Amino acid sequence: MIHLDIPLKKIQQIRALHAIGETGQPIYISANEAYKLKPLQKHFNLHFETGSCSGINFSELVKIDHSKPTTTIARINRPLIFPHAIIDSLRQKWPCDRQYKFTFAGLVTPKRKNSNRKLVAACCKVRKTSNFYPTLFDQ
Repeated sequence: MIHLDIPLKKIQQIRALHAIGETGQPIYISANEAYKLKPLQKHFNLHFETGSCSGINFSELVKIDHSKPTTTIARINRPLIFPHAIIDSLRQKWPCDRQYKFTFAGLVTPKRKNSNRKLVAACCKVRKTSNFYPTLFDQ
């Protein structure tokens, strides 16, 4: 059982909690925090209980470091953790012939810009990415 012992203030915390919920682990949260998970309950059938439990504290299980960026759940360490349900839902909604295959919303640091270029090049099997729409990488 996972006990949410801290307020949910960051989207990465909510995503990590959702990913943990997908494993079947029971999640217990305070009634004050429940409204933050209601959309996930409604759209993705995330199951949680309100109240407390004697399980593992979320703050001890999950570590988020925005400076790297990393999200760690127990011994699993990744740059970002997304619940499968979100990705699956988005894929079902995407038309196959959509105009834009990639988007990025966030601060475009030099490191992210380089990572995005490599990702697009690898996915599209192109060698040159300088002809992409400028706002994608150059803001």
